Amino acid sequence: MSRRLAFALLASVALLDAACSYRRFGNGDGGPDGGVAGTGGSSTGRGGIGGGGTGGGGTGGAGRGGIAGGGTGGGGTGGTTDAGTDAKKSPGEPCTSAFECSSGLCGGRCCNPGVGCTCTQPSAANLIVNPGFDNALSGWTQGAGAGSAAAATDDAEGCPFSGSVFIDNSSSGSKTIYQCVSVNPSTSYDFGVRMRSNGSGYVHCDLDLFPAANCGGSNATVSSPSWVNVQWSGDLSATMMTMAATRSARVTCYPDPNVGGNFDMVYLTPAPGGF
Repeated sequence: MSRRLAFALLASVALLDAACSYRRFGNGDGGPDGGVAGTGGSSTGRGGIGGGGTGGGGTGGAGRGGIAGGGTGGGGTGGTTDAGTDAKKSPGEPCTSAFECSSGLCGGRCCNPGVGCTCTQPSAANLIVNPGFDNALSGWTQGAGAGSAAAATDDAEGCPFSGSVFIDNSSSGSKTIYQCVSVNPSTSYDFGVRMRSNGSGYVHCDLDLFPAANCGGSNATVSSPSWVNVQWSGDLSATMMTMAATRSARVTCYPDPNVGGNFDMVYLTPAPGGF
């Protein structure tokens, strides 16, 4: 090969290399994904595992789900990842495990930080609406008698996110609250409630069965637990069988005249069951 031909070939190679270098490192072009951005310009590397690449005189790109976040741009700052954290439930929200709660404590509801709690949640099989009075007296009807019924913060389990209902019949009152639900005939049910008295006398919750829907017809009282102590009762429960003609049931809670009392955790559940 002549010297002139060899020189021409070398010159061609040099020109090609210069063109490729300009393409790879010229103004406006970033580096490869996860690599190093081109020198010069203000391009942005798109960041792979290590986040944004290094931009010559520019800014490192945002790491798209990168493990280590954005890289550092030449003379600039690194990008950011779009990874987030799982949202945790706030205190008072229903939970099934401590992992769900921001406080790391679960007692049926997420507890306050550093303080355990017991807030048993009602069974899905419980026929009573608002059985733990978490929503004031929603679902319950007040009888027409004298006296008063109102939501109270005193809870049978001491749950800070729930409460009970307080019925005040202290001035010869006869106030009641009640709820009517549909039931199946010839079926076994568990009925229960927790109660406390103000110490002046007894408090009661009655369960009555009816032969027609919406508690129509003549009632038959099948359970009537009572309590007189100022401390909360345990679960005052009974199991009973509806009759062949039974179509509905009514739960009625009330203190005796001249007595006040709290009621909580009421349930009527197909047996075997509970709150």
